[in-house]
Amino acid sequence: MKTLADKGIYQQIVSSILRIAMEDLSLDEILSHALACVLRYNRCNLMDKGAISLMAEEADYLVLRAHRGFDRVQLAACRRVPLGTCHCGRAALTGQIQYSASVDHLHDIRPEGVAPHGHYCVPICAGDDMLGVLTLYLRHGHAQSSDEKEMLWAISNILASVIRRKKIEIQLCRLVRKQELMITRISDEQKMTESIIQCLHTGLMVCDLEAEILRINPFGRMVLGRFLAAGEPEPTDPASFARLAPVRAMLEGGRDAVGSSGEVRCRDRSGMERVLRYSVVALENASGEHIGLILQFDDVTETLRIGREMTKMNRLRTVAEIAAAVAHEVRNPLAGIKTMSQAIEENCARDDDNREYVTRIIRQVDRLNDLLTDFFTYATPGTAKREQVCLRQVVRETWFLLDGRFARRRIVLREAYAKALPDLHVDPRQLQQVLLNLMLNSIDAIGTDGEIRIRARVAAQSELEQYGGPAGGPDRERESVLVFFADNGRGLETEDADRIFEPFFTTRHHGSGLGLAIARRILHENNARIMLDPTVREGVGFVMVFEGAPA
Repeated sequence: MKTLADKGIYQQIVSSILRIAMEDLSLDEILSHALACVLRYNRCNLMDKGAISLMAEEADYLVLRAHRGFDRVQLAACRRVPLGTCHCGRAALTGQIQYSASVDHLHDIRPEGVAPHGHYCVPICAGDDMLGVLTLYLRHGHAQSSDEKEMLWAISNILASVIRRKKIEIQLCRLVRKQELMITRISDEQKMTESIIQCLHTGLMVCDLEAEILRINPFGRMVLGRFLAAGEPEPTDPASFARLAPVRAMLEGGRDAVGSSGEVRCRDRSGMERVLRYSVVALENASGEHIGLILQFDDVTETLRIGREMTKMNRLRTVAEIAAAVAHEVRNPLAGIKTMSQAIEENCARDDDNREYVTRIIRQVDRLNDLLTDFFTYATPGTAKREQVCLRQVVRETWFLLDGRFARRRIVLREAYAKALPDLHVDPRQLQQVLLNLMLNSIDAIGTDGEIRIRARVAAQSELEQYGGPAGGPDRERESVLVFFADNGRGLETEDADRIFEPFFTTRHHGSGLGLAIARRILHENNARIMLDPTVREGVGFVMVFEGAPA
């Protein structure tokens, strides 16, 4: 095989193999082309038949990766060869070229019908790393030479470089793909986390160790936006929120109490006191280092108000039950007292001094009966028969009932209704009772020469947040209506404001103290609510929130 030792042929083989290795081919394609290059330049006894097998990963056998001239029988026999088996297995095990001039007893794998032949099985090594075996078929009886072996070792080294380079390239591609998948997964997780944060119905604020705000989610911006000055645009930079009083208070409490929770009370731009409840956890990086704070916060003003309302309603319900029971028990004896008093009055002479005493007894019994009637009204206001009601019409009808009193006391009723004001969804009889109670209170507070003001308009979302929705919760398909009722009477002491809707509480020397309590209870039955209007500086003002009528 002296012709293979020719340097020109060697250079052609090497150049062909290296050129193939530079192409965008798989490892098996490169090996197949390289094998063809080695067999193509045959000027001696090489048969047009050969194979390249590579070591299986983490296993002790060779796997056929490229072949030429193999039939199906030989492919099946040589597809997987254990180390130490046959010539190629021993080449891989010993790291030495295995030569055979014929099909001898060392051929452990001997497919039936194979033609006589010899072998060169050349290990493909990279240092101590066994990569595979190049198997060349020789014509029967060919004698080996040192030049041939030297040439085959040189070709083996080139193949080792190509295989190693391609394996590294494959590993790099796998690593890059793995990195891409990891980056994609991290990006997907970030997007999912971002989506969750965006959808949270609670405020989330992220700060660094210097308490500089890095991020605020949309709900948090909405909550904190209530504390911006009227007309002030929402800051685009999260750090700008740090100047707001509630944020300063939360950051101050959060830095010293990581893992804790607290409450902050501040007035919003409308002057209403709001309560923010917050909790603080540490922001950590992948190494577990503390790099900042995460504050979760929410405006619990409405939640606390509803809680207070529920507590008060439960207490008042108990009072109502007691009042109903007492009224029921007292009314029968009163009826007997009045009947007997009237009988005594009829039997008294006109000039009898006792007649005046009996008359006073009857008058006081009537007064107690009126009080018991109020008891019953408060305790059992009746089921609301709700329908579409025009507020303006109910106000007019109530005013006609009190027209004489308004005239005698020179009190003026001023009304202002927004255009296209929707009808209210209430019981008209019960709404008139509420307005009647409010007007009677105002007449008494004004005395003479004053005015009562009634205004109504559709509630904006910000106003619903300030005053709260209807008692049963706002219906998104209906508009809520705000009704403002105010007078310019003597006003209310600050300490009395929290008790004004309590039953039997009154600032007058006469009256049962049930008027406003009854009004509140009736409105609750109509899915509406009433509260003091904090914007009224002279006299007393109320705000009522109603559901609009269904479309």
